[in-house]
Amino acid sequence: MKTKNLKIKLSTLALAIALTGCGADLEPVDGDSTGPRFEAPQFTSIAAETAAAVDEEYSHTFTASDTDGDDLTLSAILPDGSWLNFDASTGVLSGTPGTGDKGLSSVSVNVTDGMFTTSENVLISVGSGGKPDTAGNLLTNSSFDAGLTDWSEAPGVSVYEQLVPEPTANVYEINLSHGLTLVTGEVYTLSYDAKASTARPMTAGFGFAHDPWTNNTHTVELTTEWQTYELMEAAAGGDDNSRTIFDMGGPIIGDIELRNISLLDSTGTDIFATTAPVGSYYEASIATAGNPWDVNLSQVMTIIPDAIYVVEFKAKASVARNITVGVGLAHDPWDNAVESIAITTEWVTYFIVVPATGFGDDNSRVLFDMGDEVGDVSIDDITVGIAQ
Repeated sequence: MKTKNLKIKLSTLALAIALTGCGADLEPVDGDSTGPRFEAPQFTSIAAETAAAVDEEYSHTFTASDTDGDDLTLSAILPDGSWLNFDASTGVLSGTPGTGDKGLSSVSVNVTDGMFTTSENVLISVGSGGKPDTAGNLLTNSSFDAGLTDWSEAPGVSVYEQLVPEPTANVYEINLSHGLTLVTGEVYTLSYDAKASTARPMTAGFGFAHDPWTNNTHTVELTTEWQTYELMEAAAGGDDNSRTIFDMGGPIIGDIELRNISLLDSTGTDIFATTAPVGSYYEASIATAGNPWDVNLSQVMTIIPDAIYVVEFKAKASVARNITVGVGLAHDPWDNAVESIAITTEWVTYFIVVPATGFGDDNSRVLFDMGDEVGDVSIDDITVGIAQ
């Protein structure tokens, strides 16, 4: 192990942090009841980046303070043969990992004032873009192509999104369709919620998925807020190669989103639900802030105790906000390892590396808690794997 000592102000280095103080407040000495109590030193700098990319320099500077004004001594323990180095004169932990350094590096940092010692342990992940390699995805229906199948009874819905990147001559040149069976003359009720990034028209309906393309449609004016629309008509044409229709082309560019789509026949059967949708994502709307777990998306999975998990996902929100992401037990005592992730109003891919320290069984889960702030939260393309 490489160990270096110095007297310096030191900081926080944390992905999975274990923080311990080796002492407690002592009674004043020499009968001075108003004198100062001795305190352990504390890390004061911001948390370090816990991801390092191959062939890119990693660097973090440590600072700390001691309320007693004592000199501080730092010791850093690095893995044998580590790509990391510690500069005793500046307090900088740095290095450039190579391809052979992919994986997790555990660093232990201690700061002492001669009487008390405070310690932190951190895992720094090295991989492509800083994400450790995994053996594969442990989840099913990760992209919600089958709606909420295999996910918890979360208070959310599947949402379909289509980008119109440039104007088109015909509305049908950009289209979302869902294959199903229609019967000519049967009365169907198409219902759906829709909104757009810019106010614009959209044509929706149902009909043949082949020539002569006979259909029943209506054109609605979308706004930037969710609105519910409905079309009820007898099918002008139908067979086993039919579809729902959402034509989105035309002169106006931007995003169009759909949710709560149903196509009811005269018996009330939702035939839209009889075949798996494709291309959807999860969205929850939080109208009133409460506990984070009041609005939760989770999938039950097996967690191996003390294994290190990589959770990757895409997310956005109607307003910038935080969500809680991680892995944990799906039962009492609900042990977990989570992080708070700040998400924006644009789709961004995030990942976290979390150790299942001391917990895990066949009734565990990946979890997304989002009930503590208002707004819409959208999540897609979730993967969970064990760090290699």
